[in-house]
Amino acid sequence: MTDEKALRHLASELSTLSKDFNHLRNKALEEHHAERTPQAGAFEVESETLDEAINQLEQIENERKAGPLSADSEKKVALLHKLVTDMKGKLPVDRK
Repeated sequence: MTDEKALRHLASELSTLSKDFNHLRNKALEEHHAERTPQAGAFEVESETLDEAINQLEQIENERKAGPLSADSEKKVALLHKLVTDMKGKLPVDRK
């Protein structure tokens, strides 16, 4: 059973990853003088995926406020945790 603390932690991780991918996209655009490169496009797709995940998590948080999460929402939380792990693996080591 997922509690509010776990949901807040997941929200924080998703938000941080979204910011990281936005930063990487902007940095790639700057380096290529705003020319849309495949790398910048890939970072943009990842950022949009994370934004969608954040929206989904907000819906789950609202459900949690009303009571226990449904089995479907618990599955979604597990998928969001997997997404966080996958996205962390996609971040370049030298992303700063």
